[in-house]
Amino acid sequence: MLFNLSKLCNKSVMKLSVNEKINLDKINAFGEEIIFNAPVDLKGTFINKDEYIEFNGEVSCNLKLICSKCLETFDETFEVKIDEKFSRFEVEDSFEIPASCEIDLGRIIEENIVGYLPIQKRCSESCKGLCPICGINLNLHTCECKPIVEEEEEEKIDPRFAKLQNFFNKN
Repeated sequence: MLFNLSKLCNKSVMKLSVNEKINLDKINAFGEEIIFNAPVDLKGTFINKDEYIEFNGEVSCNLKLICSKCLETFDETFEVKIDEKFSRFEVEDSFEIPASCEIDLGRIIEENIVGYLPIQKRCSESCKGLCPICGINLNLHTCECKPIVEEEEEEKIDPRFAKLQNFFNKN
């Protein structure tokens, strides 16, 4: 969605409020497709600071995500704070304002949402994930697979650390 900042660029106003619903379809983040379930609510204020235009606001969105443990899809609502700078000149950590004074708010919203997303997305705190042997979703079913026995794991000692095994047994 293009948003016109010409009133701020030519300083006919110094402050401009925004309260918009923006339709975004989906974004690709970390090799995963993330779908917007509803229009994104954007509220905030653009302020002309002479050298740059500052935006302070918040976006509210509902996303369809994939659980990192069980691979099921689930819906999650996020409130993301956005603080960005826009400039016609090179100002550190700012977006460039093109000659038309129109900026793409959709791209800015997407970048902020991607930065806010957790690395591991969970459908719930109690998600059991998938069985490491047969792959069944343990939230929905139980399986007859035998769990990996810890004793078997203990027997597999890295030979580089074998001498340390009896270190505390010398009394």
